[in-house]
Amino acid sequence: MKTEINDKGYVVFEDSGKLVHRWVAEKKYGTEAIKDKHIHHIDGDKTNNDKSNLILIDYEDHYILTKHENKQKILMKIIIYLSIFYIVMICLTIYAPLLGLNVEREINLTFARLSVLLILFVTLELRFGFIGQRIRNPKRKYLNVDM
Repeated sequence: MKTEINDKGYVVFEDSGKLVHRWVAEKKYGTEAIKDKHIHHIDGDKTNNDKSNLILIDYEDHYILTKHENKQKILMKIIIYLSIFYIVMICLTIYAPLLGLNVEREINLTFARLSVLLILFVTLELRFGFIGQRIRNPKRKYLNVDM
């Protein structure tokens, strides 16, 4: 059967428009088992419809899981952008005088140091989620961190 990718990024059968991941899950779990369930792509790739990449999950759990995965993606992008900013600031500090550019060395180093602190902060948030925990339950003490 021929397939195509729909406007939401999922693979569908051309003739029927049925979602391929639902068809694969139906073969894996059975028709009754997938009713009123969401099918989650473990690796986050909507086009990877291998049966080992698909799990059944309730709507609420799927919403929470997807929200968490999206937060992680955003935090990883922030880390990447801050890292690029750090590299640019260090390069400006080193190479600007060699190129005859008048750039304040201390300002560049300050921004570079600040970006390192922000990278550390975002990495800790990505790993432990302190900010999210404080927002959900501000009075709770967070001494024990699950690893």
